[in-house]
Amino acid sequence: MSQNRNSISKQVLAWVAVFALVLSILPYSVADQTSDEYFESWSYELSDTDGDDQYDTILFTFDPNTNVSDYVDVEVNMNVRDSDGNYVGGDNEDYEIYWTEEDSFEMEWFVDDCDDWDSDCEGPFNFEFYLYEKINGYTYFEDNFTESNISLYETTIVPEGIIQIENGVFSDDDDGYHNDIAFLSHMKDYEISNVTIELERKVGTQWVDVGSDETNEDGELFFKNMTSGEYRWFATYEGDSIDAQSHTFVFYSATSDENIGHVGFMDDFDGDDDFDDFAFYRLIGNGSGDGWDINDGVYVELFHAENNTLYTEDGGDGGDEVLMFNDVPEGNYTFNMYNESSDGDLLQSGWMHSYGSLNSNYGEYFESWSNHTEDTNGDGIDNNVFVKYNPDTDCNCSVDINVQYNVYDADTGMYVDFDDEDHEINGTEVDNFETDIFYPPRDANYTFEFYLYDTSGDNWNYEDNFSFTVYLECDNQSNYSYCDSDEYFESWSKHTEDTNGDGVANNIFVKYNPDTDCNCSVDIQVNYNAFSNETNDYDYDYYYHNITGTEIDNFETDIFYPRGDGNYTFSFNLYDDDYNYEDNFTFTIYLECDTDDNNSYCNYDEWFEDWDHVTEDGDEDNLDDTIVVEIDPNTECDCELDVQVYMSVYYNSSGNYAGNENDVFSINGTQVDYFEMEWTSSNSSSYDFYFNMYDEEWNFEDSFWIYDVYLYQTSGAGGPGDEDEYFDHFYHYIYDADEDGKNDTIEFDYDPDTTCDCYVNITTHFDFYDNQTGNFVDSFDVEDEIYGDDNDYFYDEWSPSYNGTFDVIVRLYDGDEYLEDEERFDNVQLNIRSESNDSDEWFYHYDYDVESSEIQIHYDPDTSCDCEVRVWVYIDVYQGNDKIDTISEDYYINSGYGDSLSQSWSADDEDYYDFYVVLFDGEDGPDNYEDDFWINDVYLGDDGNHTDSDNGIAHLAYIIPLDEDEYVNDFIGMVSSENEAFFEISYEDNVVESGYSENGMWIVENLQEGWYFYQILENHDEDHMMFFQSGSFYSYGNNSHNSSDIVNVGVVVGVDENYEDEIDLDCDAGPCDDIGLIAYIGDPNRGGVENISFDVYQWNSEEEQWDYYITLDTNESGMDIHHDTPCGEYMWMAELNGNEASGLFDVHANCSANYRAWFDYFEYYIYDEDGDNHDDTIYVDYSINAECSNCEYMDLLLILDVYNQDYEMVFTSEEYFSIGPSDSDFISFMWQNNISDGNYTFHSILEHLVDDGEVTVQDSAEETFFLAIFNDEPDFTIEDVTGRDTVFEGQNVQYEAIIQGSNDVIVDWDMGDGTIYEDALKVFHTYQDSGTYEIAIFVFDENNYAEEYFPIYVMNMNPTILNIMMDETVNEGDAVSFNVQYQDVPMDMDNISVKWIFPDGVIDGNFAQYTFDDDGEFLISVEVMDDDGGVTMEQRMVTVQNVAPIFTEFALPSQGEQGVALEFTIAATDPGDDTITYTFDFGDGTAMLITQNGNATHKFASGDTFEIVICAKDEDGGETCRTEVIPVSLLEEIEDSGLPGFGFLGVISALGAITLLRRRTH
Repeated sequence: MSQNRNSISKQVLAWVAVFALVLSILPYSVADQTSDEYFESWSYELSDTDGDDQYDTILFTFDPNTNVSDYVDVEVNMNVRDSDGNYVGGDNEDYEIYWTEEDSFEMEWFVDDCDDWDSDCEGPFNFEFYLYEKINGYTYFEDNFTESNISLYETTIVPEGIIQIENGVFSDDDDGYHNDIAFLSHMKDYEISNVTIELERKVGTQWVDVGSDETNEDGELFFKNMTSGEYRWFATYEGDSIDAQSHTFVFYSATSDENIGHVGFMDDFDGDDDFDDFAFYRLIGNGSGDGWDINDGVYVELFHAENNTLYTEDGGDGGDEVLMFNDVPEGNYTFNMYNESSDGDLLQSGWMHSYGSLNSNYGEYFESWSNHTEDTNGDGIDNNVFVKYNPDTDCNCSVDINVQYNVYDADTGMYVDFDDEDHEINGTEVDNFETDIFYPPRDANYTFEFYLYDTSGDNWNYEDNFSFTVYLECDNQSNYSYCDSDEYFESWSKHTEDTNGDGVANNIFVKYNPDTDCNCSVDIQVNYNAFSNETNDYDYDYYYHNITGTEIDNFETDIFYPRGDGNYTFSFNLYDDDYNYEDNFTFTIYLECDTDDNNSYCNYDEWFEDWDHVTEDGDEDNLDDTIVVEIDPNTECDCELDVQVYMSVYYNSSGNYAGNENDVFSINGTQVDYFEMEWTSSNSSSYDFYFNMYDEEWNFEDSFWIYDVYLYQTSGAGGPGDEDEYFDHFYHYIYDADEDGKNDTIEFDYDPDTTCDCYVNITTHFDFYDNQTGNFVDSFDVEDEIYGDDNDYFYDEWSPSYNGTFDVIVRLYDGDEYLEDEERFDNVQLNIRSESNDSDEWFYHYDYDVESSEIQIHYDPDTSCDCEVRVWVYIDVYQGNDKIDTISEDYYINSGYGDSLSQSWSADDEDYYDFYVVLFDGEDGPDNYEDDFWINDVYLGDDGNHTDSDNGIAHLAYIIPLDEDEYVNDFIGMVSSENEAFFEISYEDNVVESGYSENGMWIVENLQEGWYFYQILENHDEDHMMFFQSGSFYSYGNNSHNSSDIVNVGVVVGVDENYEDEIDLDCDAGPCDDIGLIAYIGDPNRGGVENISFDVYQWNSEEEQWDYYITLDTNESGMDIHHDTPCGEYMWMAELNGNEASGLFDVHANCSANYRAWFDYFEYYIYDEDGDNHDDTIYVDYSINAECSNCEYMDLLLILDVYNQDYEMVFTSEEYFSIGPSDSDFISFMWQNNISDGNYTFHSILEHLVDDGEVTVQDSAEETFFLAIFNDEPDFTIEDVTGRDTVFEGQNVQYEAIIQGSNDVIVDWDMGDGTIYEDALKVFHTYQDSGTYEIAIFVFDENNYAEEYFPIYVMNMNPTILNIMMDETVNEGDAVSFNVQYQDVPMDMDNISVKWIFPDGVIDGNFAQYTFDDDGEFLISVEVMDDDGGVTMEQRMVTVQNVAPIFTEFALPSQGEQGVALEFTIAATDPGDDTITYTFDFGDGTAMLITQNGNATHKFASGDTFEIVICAKDEDGGETCRTEVIPVSLLEEIEDSGLPGFGFLGVISALGAITLLRRRTH
């Protein structure tokens, strides 16, 4: 099996770069100061896991330790880098260590885990270990070690198992079409080569073979530029079939949104070190990748391959990059992937294998839970709650879980509380946990939401949840409760004023009365903001108040004055003292700005209506030196106002600032205003002019540019008496100098002249430019002396180095370098001029070596002639700008032979030298120039005459009182050189004292009063003397200095090795490279002058100029010291109480150091990145050279600091790097001006980082350029979104984005509620819930982008009652059911509350049951309210019918006897709770008996069978009656009858009689 082991994610990058692994490195602080942690020891061991006799794994063992007698938390990071320094892997772990223990920890790295995306990981590798201490969440660096040059080799393990084949369709070439079919074969993260893919395309009903091929060593195979349609493919490996038949579809089009690619992929995406995650995504759009929309807008069905049953299905909405199926159980699966939804086009159908999950997610859940409340104040309502819960798991093991819960106010939806707990549970145990007690802040319904997460391993997996709602009241008597009152706006009103009488309001203030339901004092905050879409005017304010629930609190805002005419929306929000939101109100009103009101400032628009310019000759020398610009500023205000106009001038060639003018103009919108501004040039150059306009409040209004205006220098040119120089005549000719038939040379014949009757020195300067590109090609100068009216004929010629068309500019300058005249010739076509038919010679190679004071220059000259050629090599030696020597040699060379030749030269003095090496050919001497090269800035030591070490020489000079007269008139100078130094003092240009020091000291006493100049040199007689310092001082003579304000300056160069601000003159203690400056009046021992600034400059020998180095500011002692000053020449400048002063000094330390680095060259490139024709971005390129003897490399730091016009640093960038001896490096910095238009100074510093921590400056550079601000503002603006005025929740409203400037743009919407619309100028949208939202509009085209945000207030839609289900006629006493059907917007339907209002109470809930106690007509109400406060109420009339009483007890005697009293007991109830009256009609003619309690006695006067009627009657007339028959026997019959059976028969008769029951209702 042929395979490569690599990271599959690497291949995913190749497959359209959708996924990437990112190493996140936390920022670390510096080491803490309280303890020291370090690596006590470490070691490593290499191993060979695949048995190929090559190491592939490294195991590090290390012991971190600490110096504190306690446990310490530490973190160890391992970074792995390849030989090029690229990061390729790593690890990090946390440990706890103890100072007395030996802690042995291990880290392992396997080379196949290498993260090198671009190529195979090849050693050797470097392993960097970093130790950090961890304290309170912060990390402090403590120690590190590195093991380098360790070789490891990728494994050649042959894996066993199932081979996975992935398929994708996307653009793998430059056409941008998704018509390339890609395959990737792998087993886990091993790529498999030599897998055969057979591809067929469906044509009609037939499958046609379109080719087969094998996967490469990366497991990849591409079929390019396939036709749209359906394809199927088969995979085999070593003759065995791998996959079931799979299908894929190609959809590509030149239309971006129809050009669709798709990918299905398996990998370890969740980082669990398993391969069980399936990913699917699509690619939309043309291009090579940058323009693609990669998203999860696919629908995937995933089936078990064994039985074709559905495992899972899911779809994405296009909002994410990929549709993921994580932790798929081990097995084979088939899938169908559709575009957008299950009804969309089929993109792929195929086969995938999961290698099984290492994620031990067995399934966790809440086995049970319960909430427990407490009524603390005994009012029957709960005041707190806690929850018990029992989480469980399916795993017979220990599992780490986290339980989180959130508490919300169910009445307002506001978040109230949160907590979480970590637990360890086991599936074999009952785990009961409980929360802390929750005390409500106010009376409300509270919803508790509990969530269970499996936290085993590194992932959090959601498992289960439950929720419940409970009503709780806050107990304000409890020590554990904090009860929050309710605050609200009781009332508010707005008050406007029409200040100009036009019927439209011009200002407004608002009165409001906040209130609270607390009978206490409450602090509140009221915020308001006002905004107008028409004017973009915005205002904001807030107020603090104290209110009580027992008072009326009226407050009012400040008066608001609009800055423009438009609709203004005011939003007020009320917060309590804990900044909990309580209430709000909003209104919109139209306001106009009153231009005549002193309290109003109306912001009108001003602009440049028109402008033009001319150039003029201001000094009458026939050369235009002045620009006159005519401008017409205008305003939309029909009023008079002032504008400021600024004209800034810049050099066209460099962009550097050249000057400015500004003026104030009064303008009126009804008038045409023409004004003039002019500017005169002080140099001859081309200029750009930038005009910008500001209104009276310094708001920017408008600007324009005028480019490339050439102006000449003003008068001042000419010879004595300001004479004029000019070309009396100037001719040019083109000819063929080498006679090859092509013109190759231009000749100039000219006669410069002057109006002065005298000799004048002139310079004629020639510039040559490429006519096609405008690039500079060449230049040269010719210096001559001319005399007035003489005919001075000069001629010069020039030939190009390549064939082309050229422009020539010739300028004439006088001796003071003023431009006098100019000629120009364009479109000059020339060819290369061959010098002769001889051969061409050149330097094939060159280098050099330095040994102390000697340089060896090596070179290899070569020739194009296959013959022997004599060449001459001349070397000119330069010290500074002076050529001090020339050496030469001649040789015979031949084509193709390597000639290793050299010349040497030794220096007499230690210094930097330049060498110009020139190659000539010629048999009898140097004849024809052939080639040359320069070697610059070579440091050579001296010839040994100087005995001072490289620590340099200390020196000082100042005037002090030395003798007993105490007058400040004694000069002292000191030099630490072994050779005595020469001192000289001058007064008014006359030397008054001079001589050599004795024992390093030179003193002059009692100098007369006045200013003196001094200098200290190594030797007065030699040409190349060593210089120490020079400057001026003031001697007070024999006068007191007490009343003087003259400041003297003392300069000392020495050593302050320990940075104690005390300079020593003993250079053996260290390099004498520390400089001290002291400013003082009179005797310096009595104190100095504070706050004197010394600007110090360093001499740049290459540019022959002074470069700014540093500024020193004196302290209260009058002194400042600068340490570690590089070897070189320095000048200081200062203002001393109004007197300009300066001096020179040299630093001689480290001049012959073995280390040296410098800028070989640096270049600035300025570009217009935003396309507005103004340069806004700079690139700085450096070429850096280094020299060091006996060293491997130099550690260098390059710093670029950017300063604005006020010399405030606005940007800095650093680059650390190492460079070898005689080597070079190239570094670039880029900076884009995102601040403001202006001049910016770019200060570059090159520093050498020495091993002992010392930093030495090697080189520096500074340049200033004008840069405009980078303007990424688009050409279009987003003005408004219409449709926002009156919007209700649930309402489908059309919104339109108003775009000014361009219609060819793409408009995307974010409605603020999670809904996104793409590429639509108008959208229809429904807000599901009320509230304040923010609509975000994103507009872009190919080059520009803009976004704006618009508030929208969506009003609540009251619920709608659809149906009230009830009986309109009911009986009293019945339990009557009431139900209501309603509808609201979907977001509110889950939070609807229903309230039924009955005659004697209120019932909450959709369903209610109510019993009417009495008959009559009753009005009931139902109120439906959503969670936003919207209420709908309806009323219904219910007719309640009376119901007659019902007998509950009916006790009668079964028989009676004449004259014997019988007992009757009757009871009844009434459903209507009416009073019941009982009536007895005994049927014997006696009067009806009426009772209230139903009890009666009655005697029958005769014997008979009597029909008794008994009734129960309520107070509303309802009556129920019952008839019974009672036999009453005659007394004598009973007495006479001796028949015992009569009574039994009577009973039988009575039982057999029919009992009548009559129920009458009235």
